[in-house]
Amino acid sequence: MGLGQGVVLIDTPGIGSTFQHNTETTLKFLPQCDAAVFLLSADPPLTQAELEFLQAVRSQIAHLFFILNKVDYLDTQEMSSLLHFVKKVLQEHAGIEEP
Repeated sequence: MGLGQGVVLIDTPGIGSTFQHNTETTLKFLPQCDAAVFLLSADPPLTQAELEFLQAVRSQIAHLFFILNKVDYLDTQEMSSLLHFVKKVLQEHAGIEEP
């Protein structure tokens, strides 16, 4: 389906939940996705579970977008450090390059 035919957003329960079925539900949706939006928190910015999931997603989905949440709690220096950290971790552990 192209954008001219509409867009369907699916809000999955995410990964790393107390309930394993939430992670399984999310994994089942991957083959149906053209793109994924990752919502990352500023505290902590990336967990091991998120990185492992990202590696699985990257092999199945061509277009990935990242959104940082809770950045309004950070000052300019903290924000700069956070962005540097997230970019470095995504490049080293998930092979994500900047556009």
